[in-house]
Amino acid sequence: MREREEAMRDDLTVLVQRIHPKADDFEIFEFFSQAGKVRDIRLIRDQRSGKSKGVGYVEYGDVESVMRALALNGIAFKGQPLLAAKNVAAASAMMGGGEPAAPEEPRKLMVSDLHPHIAADDLKEVFSPFGELTSVEMQPNAGGAEGALGAACPSQVARVGAGVEDNIGAERAALLARIGSAAPSPYVLLKNMFDPAGKDETSDPDFFGDLREDIMEECGKFGKVEAAKVDRASQGHVLLQFDSTGSATKAASSMHSRWFAGKQITAEFTDEAAFASAPSA
Repeated sequence: MREREEAMRDDLTVLVQRIHPKADDFEIFEFFSQAGKVRDIRLIRDQRSGKSKGVGYVEYGDVESVMRALALNGIAFKGQPLLAAKNVAAASAMMGGGEPAAPEEPRKLMVSDLHPHIAADDLKEVFSPFGELTSVEMQPNAGGAEGALGAACPSQVARVGAGVEDNIGAERAALLARIGSAAPSPYVLLKNMFDPAGKDETSDPDFFGDLREDIMEECGKFGKVEAAKVDRASQGHVLLQFDSTGSATKAASSMHSRWFAGKQITAEFTDEAAFASAPSA
């Protein structure tokens, strides 16, 4: 019964991105109430600073309201267009009644043309939002590029497909191929982390120090961050030095295409020389 209720809530929830960093819960509630009766608003905030991360969830009471809310995708809210998409969070709903269904047999998902430095643990990290992989097998193909076979239950495979169709999680998967555009290293460059001409950036003396601490804390989930630099004169550049290439790869795959304070981040590898020469806030 609980699983069924959770699945129904997922079907009635809209994922909203690019929310203006100054927008509060009530303003979001009012905006999305034009689509129907809003049951709940969940705005994702940083645990330390309390600042909005530009992402939230809006739950409705019926499917018709959800469809009207999805039609608000691209509509300007506080001066910037919102991204509204169907929530594809984990939902293994029980269909109907009767006896519990037999366990589903694992199925395989093929990911090809990986960079040679991508490891099995990196793949598990990237695809973890869609469910647990029972195993990952790395196989070189005829052209020398790496491929991987990951076993998962059928519902998880379907969720991966749905995520790609709804453009949720697709960018993470794409990074596995894109990450080869620069040589993997312990150094990562995050772009579009702030607006150098923004109000907070120009008026709050603690802004860049707080930003640096927030990023080090978030990226510390993927490995030890040895140092971080915020280039105030850049277009939102933050450079990170990790304890290993593996930690840097996990951070880059997780941070790439995430939304932060209404801006979409890009992540790429850089080198020691670029890190050393970068100015620091």
